[in-house]
Amino acid sequence: MDAAQSRTDHFYRPGSPFTSAELQTLASEGALRPVLADVFVRAAVRGSRSVRAQAAHALLGPKIRPRATLCGETAAWAHLSGSAPQRINIIAPAPRRGRT
Repeated sequence: MDAAQSRTDHFYRPGSPFTSAELQTLASEGALRPVLADVFVRAAVRGSRSVRAQAAHALLGPKIRPRATLCGETAAWAHLSGSAPQRINIIAPAPRRGRT
């Protein structure tokens, strides 16, 4: 297991390995808690800047995730907590194009 996987192995989204209904049930039973949108974390994991930032990154696609930086209200939420943002704001480099 690499370092990136060990940091995110306590996050759950529908389809891996639970359905949305199963995640909701686990949350209602106290095993998980929602963090942001459809991202859940084990109930024993304490809320922190790192947990909020990782939850936001979990919503990004695998190609953009390594290059994206949270910004705007998403970064403010990750650092300060409060109400979760309605959408994720990121900064990412433009895709590279091949030489012609």
